[in-house]
Amino acid sequence: MDKLAPLVRERKVKMAILTVPAPAAQEVTNALVQCGITGILNLAPLVLEVPEPVVVNNVNLAIELENLSYFVQR
Repeated sequence: MDKLAPLVRERKVKMAILTVPAPAAQEVTNALVQCGITGILNLAPLVLEVPEPVVVNNVNLAIELENLSYFVQR
């Protein structure tokens, strides 16, 4: 995490995929937003609070696995 801000700024990263446990999700999101990330694909089972210009797409991994399982068994 110490290297996150310089890396995001140097490479002009705008999007991130969040794959951390729920207890860490908001703290990591805050760090991402502070670094300049404006789009987050959230795989954590938590609704994130972000400022207005930041876009969050939530993915419910349990539902996605259920859908995949259904189609695999057909």
